[in-house]
Amino acid sequence: MKKSKRSVFKTQKKRSFISRFIRRFIAITLTLAVIVSFVIYYVLSSSLPQYDGEVEIDSLSQPVTIKRDALGTASIKAQNRQDLAFSLGWLHAQERFFQMDLLRRRAAGELSEIIGPATLPADKKVRMHRFRHRAEQILNYLSDEHRSLLDAYTQGVNTGLNALDTSPFEYWLLQTEPQPWQAADTLLVVYSMYLTLQDSGVERERVLTSAFNNLDETVFNFLLPKGSVFDAPINPMDVMQQTPKPSLQIPDTVNHQESAVEKNSKADNDAKPGSNNFAIAGSRSQYRSAIIAGDMHLSHGVPNIWFKANLSYKHKEQAIQLSGVTLPGTPLLISGTNNKIAWAFTNSYGDYSDVISVTTSSDKPGQYKHNSNWYNFHYANEIINIKGQPSQTLKVKETIFGPVLQQANNQAHSFLWVAHDSKAVNLNLMNFEQATSVEQAIELAKNVSIPAQNLVVGDTQGNIGWTIIGPLPERADQTDPYKTIHHVDGKIQWLSPQLYPHVINPDNNALWTANSRVVDGDDLKKVGDGGYALGVRAKLIRDKLIKLENANERDLLAIQLDTDAELYWRWRDHLLSELQKQPFKSNQHQEAIDLIKRWNGKSDRDQAGFTLIRAYRNQVKNQLLSPLTKQLDKDAKYSFSFYSSQYEQTLWTLITEQPKQYLPSDFKDYSSLFNAAFDKVIDRYTSNHQQLSDQVWGIHNQLSIKHPISQAVPVLGVFLDRKPYPMAGDTHSPRVQTPRFGASQRMVIAPGHPESAIFHMPGGQSGHPLSPFYETGFDDWVEGKVTPLTSTSPIHTLRLKAKTQ
Repeated sequence: MKKSKRSVFKTQKKRSFISRFIRRFIAITLTLAVIVSFVIYYVLSSSLPQYDGEVEIDSLSQPVTIKRDALGTASIKAQNRQDLAFSLGWLHAQERFFQMDLLRRRAAGELSEIIGPATLPADKKVRMHRFRHRAEQILNYLSDEHRSLLDAYTQGVNTGLNALDTSPFEYWLLQTEPQPWQAADTLLVVYSMYLTLQDSGVERERVLTSAFNNLDETVFNFLLPKGSVFDAPINPMDVMQQTPKPSLQIPDTVNHQESAVEKNSKADNDAKPGSNNFAIAGSRSQYRSAIIAGDMHLSHGVPNIWFKANLSYKHKEQAIQLSGVTLPGTPLLISGTNNKIAWAFTNSYGDYSDVISVTTSSDKPGQYKHNSNWYNFHYANEIINIKGQPSQTLKVKETIFGPVLQQANNQAHSFLWVAHDSKAVNLNLMNFEQATSVEQAIELAKNVSIPAQNLVVGDTQGNIGWTIIGPLPERADQTDPYKTIHHVDGKIQWLSPQLYPHVINPDNNALWTANSRVVDGDDLKKVGDGGYALGVRAKLIRDKLIKLENANERDLLAIQLDTDAELYWRWRDHLLSELQKQPFKSNQHQEAIDLIKRWNGKSDRDQAGFTLIRAYRNQVKNQLLSPLTKQLDKDAKYSFSFYSSQYEQTLWTLITEQPKQYLPSDFKDYSSLFNAAFDKVIDRYTSNHQQLSDQVWGIHNQLSIKHPISQAVPVLGVFLDRKPYPMAGDTHSPRVQTPRFGASQRMVIAPGHPESAIFHMPGGQSGHPLSPFYETGFDDWVEGKVTPLTSTSPIHTLRLKAKTQ
């Protein structure tokens, strides 16, 4: 039988059209993905800062060296202050220009120019203050030295920006180009901090004035107490008077149903821009020098607001060495040390604005009446450029006191604010760079113009001191507690520098501030009350600080990281007492009781009991205080806690005294309200088959630190945002922490001992996601690991050379 021959090459069966199309489509897609990835990487890498090499610069008089260590700490060595300012501007622009741009645009009301109509409401709101106009005016008041410094910094920013091979990546995503830096923009960055740290609207003071004018005095003092049992001033002169008991004469017309005001606000969030700073004198430290600690509490973002730097230059042949944090957009060391002194800030929450209500009439359009006299309104046109849309013109109406921010019927509410005055901003903080003692720093602080802060300072001789740094107005002698600024026809009269309050070397050899009431008596009158925080943080810090002996930096860091939650101790006892009055309800209630009993008294991330107690307090607060918001003023827009930072005193009086006239009509007695509040907490944490034991605090206090771009394009968050760590801490613990708010830095410094100074920051030095310093140091901040303030061994060296003629 004849065998058939086998073919050496087997004929392949032709693939179908669909199969060939799919394969080709996949190949093309992968190729495009590779190309797009390469383009994205090229764009990103082209805007990376330069870390090594040499660059010739026209504007330098002497060479400058910039070194970076493994943490990205930037060390600049210059021969004079002008070259240092230029080099710091270069560095800020290379690492953080987009951040700087947002800060100046926020204050100027110019975000819509690069973002579009989404930010138009915010721009219109801030344009009422006309900060760009004010910044340009202030330039005329600066000394020649400071204007020259500002010009050098501005030139450095623009040179550093232009030295990038391409625009920072954010501008590619926004499809726009960065605009050059101007000298006035640095002042706008300071105005941006005014917007962050001080009230820029009339709502709070308008409502408080209404409450003062319309409420019975006893009811007013009860609803809006001036302090609490937690107050811990550094110069106590008397014991705060006990808050009056609730008045029995509350009107029957009060609505006791839950208010929409409370529903529509973040009523359980007490986070306000603030800080802790504290100090011990040399007699309490292991050194001869004092030890200063400071952690400024602000909203978190990517990149972090501060830029750590070690700066050195010569002043009159004397070497100046600076270590601390700078604010990109400004040429100064904000907080830190010059090895002779160290200084730190907290927001003072003094009274720096007034709402002046004037009368209007349809018979006199364009005019307003004040103190029997009629005046003409002043109008200014603010042109707002909007990306992708025609520009809009905002007409700003002003009185002699300031812009009109609200109008109702025949009343126009204008805003008198220290930030509107030419005295609001200067560069005198630079003088701290050469200060050698606490007394000298306290004296220099009297002429520094920044948003008024609590300054705590210590020196190498062991001295410590406190004062207010920033402009303080004179106080008017008036019966209305909310019209306190002395002015003449709208022009603020300023407190003489010789009268500024201060404390140097107190008997207990310790100082502390935490945004609450710091001083008593006449000193308190000079500062005024702009909404002080509850004093519990300051009290906890004080109690721990005055126990220290032979202390070092780590001992003060331990206080910064402390999670004691004293505020909630009494809430725990109250809740257990109420629950034990009730018959057994469910296994879930019993489990909750067991978790609360086992609570360790701290806001630690592994504590489920803290989660339950905190949630219960917030629920009771909403049920009891929400109906009282409209009691303050029928047109009040926000929650009760917005108007009173001391609401805990009011709330606890209601808890303990239980006056029937303040009980919402939904409940037969307070016990039923307490139990209903706790039932809501149980329901909240057991829905969807959740287990109470799993409700540890860290799960609910998980970091959510985002880049501005990822907030608009969430898919980019994987590349741009910080990791969502579970965190310990609370707004009422020394370690202040919420998902998006907390310590923007931590520093502990013994002047003269820079080698042992401690520093933390929630993010890396660079704003560029491909930089090796984009996240460096973040994990150390999370865990509280000790890291140095000063530079370690450099791994990058960049030389800026003065171009030869």
